[in-house]
Amino acid sequence: MRSGALSELAESLGRPGSNYLQIVERMKLLPTRSRIHVEQVIRDATPQWRPTRAQEIANDLMSWDARKILNPKLITIGAHSTNHPILANCTSEELIHEIVDCGPLIEKHLLKPVDFFCYPNGDFNPLVTRFVEKSYKAATITRSKDLKTKLTSAGVPEEKIHAN
Repeated sequence: MRSGALSELAESLGRPGSNYLQIVERMKLLPTRSRIHVEQVIRDATPQWRPTRAQEIANDLMSWDARKILNPKLITIGAHSTNHPILANCTSEELIHEIVDCGPLIEKHLLKPVDFFCYPNGDFNPLVTRFVEKSYKAATITRSKDLKTKLTSAGVPEEKIHAN
């Protein structure tokens, strides 16, 4: 990326900051179509960019072949959305793709049912929880200041909330 291009991109996003982590956090708040557009702008601005080996090691996900070494008695693989958006920003049509379609995509590779879902960024609303409840046996989040309050305010019955 040419000198100053990151600042220009940040400016076009409403000045979320001038480093990539601030831009990523701002992008999470965008509606899905806007986020996809910004992702394409970034790709177009950086056609020659390739991650370093250290970046690959730090950020790459596990391959389907690599997951075969995991002990299924110790590790459960669940769904986490198809494209990792902020689900509360998604339309009903987008939620079908992100939540409902995600499990079967994973099941195809695991050759077993996917029963659990983890909300990306810990964000959800009542519509999101309805889609998840229809598609999975249980769900969780990994980040929350007050998980029980957030879940009950989203309409999840208190008796369905089990904290570890």
